[in-house]
Formats: sequence, structure tokens, C-alpha cells
Amino acid sequence: MANREALVFRSEVHPGHEPVEPDPISNFGRGEKRSRPRNLSILGTKVVKLPDHADSRGCLIALDRDQSLPFDVRRVYCIYEGHAKSIRGEHATSAHCALVALQGAVDVDLDNGQEQASMRLSRSDQALCIHAGVWLRLRNFVDEAIVLVAASRLYAESAYFDHPNPELLKPIPQARWR
Repeated sequence: MANREALVFRSEVHPGHEPVEPDPISNFGRGEKRSRPRNLSILGTKVVKLPDHADSRGCLIALDRDQSLPFDVRRVYCIYEGHAKSIRGEHATSAHCALVALQGAVDVDLDNGQEQASMRLSRSDQALCIHAGVWLRLRNFVDEAIVLVAASRLYAESAYFDHPNPELLKPIPQARWR
């Protein structure tokens, strides 16, 4: 019941958080489809192409600051065995994070306090990088989806917010996060 009340409160404060049916990569349903990675149009988020090393033994992707991410990784975890109606996140944190759909797909809703966007995360060679302070929600998990999350802080070092925290977005180096 507490979660339901939080959702009602959040919807009143942030009316754009109602679920939308996103395109593979789009701006909250404006119909702009792309098949290759591109930066999202909202400050504090970007899609990056991960170096994909493939040969007869299989594929390998690496997440690090030198080759792909705009931050150093301090924590890695996976979200898996969720069902289609599962909703995860619904918060902003004080840590930067990168999401990779290792298997299956998930819709990601984003809000930086000024702008909102939504995208379908479905490729293992793309990471959605999210700056600290950007609110996110994961929903519409495809059965058997596995989402890897790399974060810039340990869990104990991170603060969580029920809404976007634009103050954390002020020191953003524009070239790395737009």
C-alpha cells in the first residue's frame, strides 16, 4: 500500500511519469526511431556503443571509463527473473549508472526535472548511461530479461530520491553527458 501511495504522490508531482509505449529509442512517443545508438535528448542521459569483441568463442563486452563509460565503476549488479508487469527503480540516486540489456528487453522512463524521455533497452552492445539525480523507472520486462547495472558508488554510499534531483545535474560536463 505504501508503494501505491508513493506512486499517486509522484504522479501528482511529476505528471509525465505515466507509462508510455516507447519506440526502440525515442523521446516519449514522438515517433523518432533509430536503429543505432545515439544520445538521448535530455541532459544527464546518453546511449553509448560498447566495444563488442566477437569471435568463434562468443562475444565479450567491457564496461569501463577508458573505453565506454563517463564514470568509474564501483558496483555491478543484475536484475533478472522479473515478469512483464514488474516495475523497478522509480527513484533517482546520487550515483551515476549504466544499464545494459544482456538478454531480452525493458522499457526505461527517465526524468531530469526539466525533461522526460523513454526508451526500449534491448541490445547487449549498448549502455544507457544515467547521471546522478536523474529519476528512472524500468518496466515492461520481456520474459527472461537480464539487465546489468554498473554504478559509480557502492550501495552504502548512495542516497535515493523519490523524484529527480536537478541539483546533482548542475556540475555535468556537457560533452560527456549529452
